[in-house]
Amino acid sequence: MKKIILTLALLTAFMGRDRSINEPVLRADPYIFYENGTYYLYGTYSENGIAVLVSKDLKSWETPGGTEEYLALDKKDCYGDKWFWAPEVYKVGDRYVMFHSAEEHICMAVADSPLGPFKGDGRPMVEYK
Repeated sequence: MKKIILTLALLTAFMGRDRSINEPVLRADPYIFYENGTYYLYGTYSENGIAVLVSKDLKSWETPGGTEEYLALDKKDCYGDKWFWAPEVYKVGDRYVMFHSAEEHICMAVADSPLGPFKGDGRPMVEYK
């Protein structure tokens, strides 16, 4: 429980900071995908979906386009309205597949770029009853 409280406190303290400078990048369940000289960092962070940061050296991270938050997966494009956790991204053929959790369900979304936009079909992979 102490770890959860500390993680939430650190995330709250870090929100709103400029991501283009060398500071700790706080994400729960981090996942890094590498392609063509760029690292893509996904993790549990946003209430609005799955955000992504990019880096060339694994030290300096920034949001694509210099925005405050860049969503690779927006909650309007997938199943669920909350609890977007534990993303992983894989290249399959010429597309990118993101597996993630939403509302305690495992979901899948696809995109043409590791930046997204990832789009799901509006339902989890397995429906629990």
